[in-house]
Amino acid sequence: MEENNPEVEVIHAWCVPRSLSTSLMYSFAQRDDIEVLDEPLYANFLRATGVDRPYREELLSKM
Repeated sequence: MEENNPEVEVIHAWCVPRSLSTSLMYSFAQRDDIEVLDEPLYANFLRATGVDRPYREELLSKM
């Protein structure tokens, strides 16, 4: 990558449960040049379905 014109690379990791995806996410998060989003669609799921979770209101208030 050139410093004058850095390219942006997007990595989407859709992982099955128990696949160590959380450790992968935390290892990427240690880098200063990477932004990590954990379950970016979950808040929309809660809003659209009305599913009751103990943290639902707190999560939706941050959107």
